[in-house]
Amino acid sequence: MITPRDQQVLDMIELLNVAKVSQIYRMFYSGLKQGEQICRKRMKKLYDDKLIKRERNHLNAEYVYYVNKNNQFKHSLILTEFYVQMHQLAEIDKFEVEQPYGHIRPDGMCICGYRGFTHYFFIEVHISNNKFNQDKYISYYGSREWKTYFDVFPKIITISDKQVKINPTNLKFIQISQNCENINKIWR
Repeated sequence: MITPRDQQVLDMIELLNVAKVSQIYRMFYSGLKQGEQICRKRMKKLYDDKLIKRERNHLNAEYVYYVNKNNQFKHSLILTEFYVQMHQLAEIDKFEVEQPYGHIRPDGMCICGYRGFTHYFFIEVHISNNKFNQDKYISYYGSREWKTYFDVFPKIITISDKQVKINPTNLKFIQISQNCENINKIWR
């Protein structure tokens, strides 16, 4: 039998493509006595019932759960970490993954409430050695196409452990680390 919490877990995995068991634990089980054990047991049940797939993370032998495996596992796990930490800080009103907004397609988009204000973010996970494409956001801003989707132009969050070069612009670019430990920078 699938519990309401199981369904929330499945919904999150479907939204984000992938989640580590530790991320699922922090989202749904951290407040429970023996929450880690319950989390692992429920995830095994969902796996055994063939509702999700899993494989071991080769770095720490932790299970990673997914519905359909994509070729950007690390990229997706970083976005999931951002989502989990945002959920702990703010009230997420909307979170989308790789949805087009006119002629751009960010890795993620988040609308959330924090301290009485609504915040809009585009999220870009940048782990490749390629140059960060800042120009697509400058062009998008100039096209005014964004007004079809948003009341205000979203801040752009780059998640990377590499130094991302951002040329001076009137758009708000914020870089945070891959483990999102400095996520509070986004509110400044």
